[in-house]
Amino acid sequence: MVGNFLNEAILNFLEAKGIQSKVTYPHSFYQNGFAERTIRTLQDKARTLLAHGNVPLIFWPDAIRMACHLLNWTPRASLGNKTPEEVWYGYKPTSPVFHSFGCVAYAHFPTDGRPNKMGQTNAKCAYLGPSPDRTGHILFTFDPPQVFDSNQVKFCDTQFYFHQHDVSEMNCERPEINISRIFSRVFSFLLFSNVLTSQFMKTIRRS
Repeated sequence: MVGNFLNEAILNFLEAKGIQSKVTYPHSFYQNGFAERTIRTLQDKARTLLAHGNVPLIFWPDAIRMACHLLNWTPRASLGNKTPEEVWYGYKPTSPVFHSFGCVAYAHFPTDGRPNKMGQTNAKCAYLGPSPDRTGHILFTFDPPQVFDSNQVKFCDTQFYFHQHDVSEMNCERPEINISRIFSRVFSFLLFSNVLTSQFMKTIRRS
């Protein structure tokens, strides 16, 4: 695992930022308290998101990504009550509009997802968070079962898609899950937070 994270590119980045890297001993999680607490926070938030919207467990990667997104926009005491996004960019960026995870969303149906030219042009979906690769939203629909992105969406934040369906026997595999991308984004958040905290503390010491 160490070889995956402490590769040459990461080590060069840490050296350029003046960050000293130290590895922990195997099975000694208490030596890396910040990362362990952050992972626990992500898991707690993801568990709450899944339970609140009755979202099937197969969408746990989307819940983790949504939890990471919320943390990046949550003010932190260690950053002077600023969000990681604000400290990273050096100014206060426009806050995105947040929607309930798993809520009902009506999206324009992509052309390649329609059964024929006379097929429906919109679909009732479940909201699975913002798209990490472009401006838009990740959505799931049972009719037909698929996950897709769309930027033409209307939300009903007080209604939840999976509360209206029996998901007790839902054992299908969620398509297009990229586990490595999910954990790379989580690791990026951990590294991101460490760098910001380090920079903030250096600024405090100088002043």
